[in-house]
Amino acid sequence: MASLVAQNISKTYVRVPVLQDVTLSVEAASVHCLAGENGSGKSTLIKIISGTLSADTGTVIIDGHDATRENALKRIGLGLSIIYQDFSLLPNLTVFENITFLDSVSRRRKFANFRQMKQHAQETLTQMDVEILLETLVEDLPVANQQLVAIARALRNRSKIIIMDEPTSALTRREVKALFKIVRSVSQQGVSFIFVTHKLEEIYEICDEVTVLRNGKVVATGPIANFSTADLSQAITGRQILVERLQPPAPDPTAAPLLRVESLTLPPLFYDVTFDVKPGEILGLTGLLGSGRSELAISLSGKTPPASGRILLAGKPISPRNVLEAQALGIGYIPEDRLNEGLFLEQEIFDNILIGNLWRRTRGGLLDFRQIREDGQGYIKQLNIKAPEGTAPVQTLSGGNQQRVLIARYLDLGPKVLILNGPTMGVDVGSKRDIHLLIAQLAQRGTAVIVVSDDLPEVLSICHRVIVLANGRVAHEEPVETLNLNTLVQEVTLES
Repeated sequence: MASLVAQNISKTYVRVPVLQDVTLSVEAASVHCLAGENGSGKSTLIKIISGTLSADTGTVIIDGHDATRENALKRIGLGLSIIYQDFSLLPNLTVFENITFLDSVSRRRKFANFRQMKQHAQETLTQMDVEILLETLVEDLPVANQQLVAIARALRNRSKIIIMDEPTSALTRREVKALFKIVRSVSQQGVSFIFVTHKLEEIYEICDEVTVLRNGKVVATGPIANFSTADLSQAITGRQILVERLQPPAPDPTAAPLLRVESLTLPPLFYDVTFDVKPGEILGLTGLLGSGRSELAISLSGKTPPASGRILLAGKPISPRNVLEAQALGIGYIPEDRLNEGLFLEQEIFDNILIGNLWRRTRGGLLDFRQIREDGQGYIKQLNIKAPEGTAPVQTLSGGNQQRVLIARYLDLGPKVLILNGPTMGVDVGSKRDIHLLIAQLAQRGTAVIVVSDDLPEVLSICHRVIVLANGRVAHEEPVETLNLNTLVQEVTLES
């Protein structure tokens, strides 16, 4: 029996159809994936299901009740909960207050019984087989535990359907596995889950069924066992996506290293790290959270200089004291958190791309806006950045297009070495493939590229060589030709 049915849903904004006759049916006690690229209509459909947005046509049935005309609060009372990417928790309240808050609101209680609230919160966490201190402030919890508090809140509210929007975007692989174990356990207790995601490997790992949206229409739906990876990729993107290795052209084996790192140390983050990267080579740095992979990349960017060791660029020792010095020497760094560390969200796309080289686009001491527009438009076309116009704020773009903007910035700077930390984090499968192709093109131009990622299929797909870090030290190094995914997983987990 279906616990949720959204049937024949259509929605139009200013004569532009966003959803067209969409039907989503979720079976009781199942995990159903809602997949699609950014802009496919997933967010609009979730808002309509939740009651925060009205559809032009269609019906929403929750646990057998017609909720089409009900508001969001009423739908919560019918057993629907949505966990957004920010979890919508109250950070300055405790764990037990967050877990029991919605239950109290939906029951219209006027007074709080803290003893009873703690008891109910503990019962819910025990039901999930999770241990979290009840009186801890939510803002003091790691992201993974905040996610669990959000699930506990939904369960405490007697939710029968829980929608999770990109639930693993900020979690490590180990935390993802722990989350999936809890989701499976809760699902077996009769709760249905809708996973909104674009990560193919997670779709196959956790979901029973999948529905794919593209351009506001359902293009595929059914049991996940009916879809191969290639089928699902093509359904999501509308084009054939090859899942095997890109096999970028190998670097010249006789070439001298462009970047060499010798015994680099910055306690307690990493110790005695030595490696080199040739022109045209793509080196993968991987490892679990806390392995030192990101800290090493940040140190090479100039942000946190090492305590000891040497960095050689084209054979010459360098000691950048900050990011600007590293950039001037020829080392570019694209951060993992592009929203807070990489982009000027309210500024134009043109400004974000050309900010590092505006001085080259002046005439008589004044900015040459005509040149800025021409150069910016050239990068938008070259990198296939999907935007209404170059003057649009970069915050209006999808995650994949925002990442393209950052890559365009470093194409303009022309670094000798480019370090990309989590280059495809939070982007859909089509954009992921496009970004991989851009990285390969950078290497073909002679750039030494370092890809820092815990996405092991990604590392195997685009890199020539892989280094595994564990506890701040190099634990393993091997060319991808002799590696497969199972072997790499073992190296990462066993060494750590």
